[in-house]
Amino acid sequence: MRNILKQFRRNAAPIPLLAILLLGTGGCEKSPEVSGLTRNTDELSFAYNKSTQSFSVRNDGRWTVSSDAEWLSFSPAEGVGDGTAYQYVYVTAAHNTGAARDAVIYLRSSDSSLEIAAHQDAGFFGVGEPVISGALRINSATRATLDIPYTKASGGEQIRITARLSGEAAPGIALPAYETTIEQEGDGTISAPFSGTPSTMGELAVCVQIHIGGQLAQESEITTDVMDETTLLLMTGSRFKWGGYYLEEQPGVKSNRGFEITAEDDNAENYDTYMVACNYGDAGSVDLFATNAAYKEGLAAFRAARGLNGWTGTKVYEHPGYIKMGTGSVGGWIQTPALDGLDGTANITVEFEFFRWQNDPGEVNVLAIDGGTVIGGTLPTATHEWIKMSCIVRDATSATKIRWSAANLSTSGSRFTLRNIVISEAKALKEPLATPGNIQSTATDNSLAFTWDGVANATAYRVTLAEASRPQFTIAQTVLDTQYTFGELAGNTEYLFTVQALYEDNAAFDSPVSEPVSATTLLNLPALPTPAVQLFKSERGLLVFEWTADMTDQPQRIFNIELRNASGEVLRRYDRVTYTAQYRANRFTFGKAALSTDYTCAVQLVSTSPADFKDSEWGTCRVTSAAAPDMAGVVFYEDFNDMWIAGDYANVSFGASPAYLGSTLALKSFDTARDNFTEEAAACMPTLNATDVFGPTTANAAYRETYWGAWSEDWATLAVNAAALPYNTKIYPCCGCIKYGTGSANGVLTLPALTKLESATDVTLTFKAHPYAVPNASSGSLEVSASEGLNVTVAIYSGAGSIEGADSDGKVVLANRTPAESGANAAGTFIFTEHTVRITGADATTRILIASGKEAKFVSSKNRIWLDDIKVTR
Repeated sequence: MRNILKQFRRNAAPIPLLAILLLGTGGCEKSPEVSGLTRNTDELSFAYNKSTQSFSVRNDGRWTVSSDAEWLSFSPAEGVGDGTAYQYVYVTAAHNTGAARDAVIYLRSSDSSLEIAAHQDAGFFGVGEPVISGALRINSATRATLDIPYTKASGGEQIRITARLSGEAAPGIALPAYETTIEQEGDGTISAPFSGTPSTMGELAVCVQIHIGGQLAQESEITTDVMDETTLLLMTGSRFKWGGYYLEEQPGVKSNRGFEITAEDDNAENYDTYMVACNYGDAGSVDLFATNAAYKEGLAAFRAARGLNGWTGTKVYEHPGYIKMGTGSVGGWIQTPALDGLDGTANITVEFEFFRWQNDPGEVNVLAIDGGTVIGGTLPTATHEWIKMSCIVRDATSATKIRWSAANLSTSGSRFTLRNIVISEAKALKEPLATPGNIQSTATDNSLAFTWDGVANATAYRVTLAEASRPQFTIAQTVLDTQYTFGELAGNTEYLFTVQALYEDNAAFDSPVSEPVSATTLLNLPALPTPAVQLFKSERGLLVFEWTADMTDQPQRIFNIELRNASGEVLRRYDRVTYTAQYRANRFTFGKAALSTDYTCAVQLVSTSPADFKDSEWGTCRVTSAAAPDMAGVVFYEDFNDMWIAGDYANVSFGASPAYLGSTLALKSFDTARDNFTEEAAACMPTLNATDVFGPTTANAAYRETYWGAWSEDWATLAVNAAALPYNTKIYPCCGCIKYGTGSANGVLTLPALTKLESATDVTLTFKAHPYAVPNASSGSLEVSASEGLNVTVAIYSGAGSIEGADSDGKVVLANRTPAESGANAAGTFIFTEHTVRITGADATTRILIASGKEAKFVSSKNRIWLDDIKVTR
């Protein structure tokens, strides 16, 4: 069969000529007289298809325009100017069917010659990956098509499509050889129709060959599902191959290509190059719905190969035989395409298999998007076993999409999996519904929450509850979900629960009532006292909160801690943060806070004796974060407040860090894409720091560029030398400050050159420092002896300038107060010593060195300090 395909023409709109050009002159605009030949541009750029651009010419006398490129033409090609009027030349580029090309346009007069560069984009005709549109159903003549997108047609391209069908659903279907000629230039889609009537449900594989002008241009294989007459969507797990076998705790393989994955990575010819071993909990792919623009088309093609064409989602990962939604820190979701096979409004059945990740009890729901009401759409929290579930969607339409989603996408604890999804129109029943099973209960002192497995074709559920001692007094409720909570119950009392699946079209098909299930409420326990939360410190990008906790009823201090936005949404949460005797103050620091923004810190005291006390109510404190500091006269400023990773020594406060950095907070693993609090762990004691930012191998370029960009020249030197820089070494970032030195060497930090200075200028250096000291392990006393870091040295490392009061070596040695001298216990925190140094004659070349100890250099000497708030002002 031969068909002429007509597509929308996308060539650039031609630029109209302004007037009929007479005697070599175009439309004119008067301007002051000039001498010599001029033009208004030195570059023209053209799209791949035929299009016209213009430029203006002014000359006193005759001029010509030409080019060695045959694909360019000019109107007019010559003219005579009067020295004041603009004359226009219209340049037309022919349609380009090859690589990008460049040319030079020559504009000449009797005494002058000028050039204009011309560029035209590549115009290779290309076809994309084919997709199958329309449903294939058994016992129904197919109307599906194989759709192949194309780009940059010139018009006249001859296309031939052949296909070989295989798979269990291939009988009865064909894709006859298809030929077409593309009539017009531009982009479009070729649609080759399937024929026949499918006779078997299952997977259909289509191996497609696309010939252009008699030459094989592309060969690919795609798969789809053939469904029965009532099935609207089918997604099996057979197409998912990579990742670890989580339930079996067996390793697997995954692609090492990140966002560049393709379905062919594990083919025989690619396996050794692209496939690597992985642990049983590892996903086999990146997030299949990641929004990385550079790889957007490649990910779409991969999804199509896996049977997810038209699906949407986030945090979706491949495992052998199934897909997983969510990570260890955030929830995920996946959504079907619209159920366009539905006519009008109908009830549909959604069946699928799933299991929950172990120890992830967060709520996961089945939702109807853009039409319909789900009956029984909450997933049970059972783990480590496959569960088959069914739910009804009332009043679905052709626009309805089905979504499986964690109820809270911003927190951990909601990972789940899916396979073997079958969505079909609800069938008329021939026997009563099955009795709901797997009834589970959760008790408090005044409530009982029940869950049960969904029953296929149930349109609602009837639940009852009665005291075991008075079963004749029953509370009954009809619900649409597979869970229900009874409240306002008596404490320490046994109750009996039943559930029945209902069928609204005919009560005769309601299920039998389940056997009564016994559940007992807890004792009516008192709650622990609510923490009184207050702001301890607010600086640019940094919020430090502290709270009281009456520990009379329990000695151990364990807290759940949240940071919420103005709407109450939880932005960050840290569970069961344990405070020991070494840290008497209950404090937590949130870094990277937005400026002048409302936040709420919420804290809950966690009960360590659930039989005696409930967790406390949440104590809260609402604040507005600090604004940007006044930078008038500032030449250099670094407060380290953007560096949210690690503990907050300066305020003796707990902090947070990404879990992927590990317990050593290894900055060599830092990833800017994950620098967003979604993978953090509240495991940072106040004195825990990250690895040396200036170590040759201890911090990667991504971290340095993100948080230490002012030192970019030093990173370049470090890369060349591949060895530590003696003038920048042993610097360990904390949350809001830095630690200098180790147990065997001091630390040295040299500021970047003061490039804001335009001439010799007197400046003032200020900073805060404190000797290395940690609270007493048993008493928590802050006034511990400090045997190191009692001094800090300032010198000019390079460039102009002199330090006032410097010794003969040009350095000044400053003393840091000890914790006892500063009254740390009374203040409840370490008090930094504020230092001021005057420097005369500094300029744009000046680099100031700050070292721990009494030497203005790196030495193998134990002189650790903490340092914060470096500022140089005019």
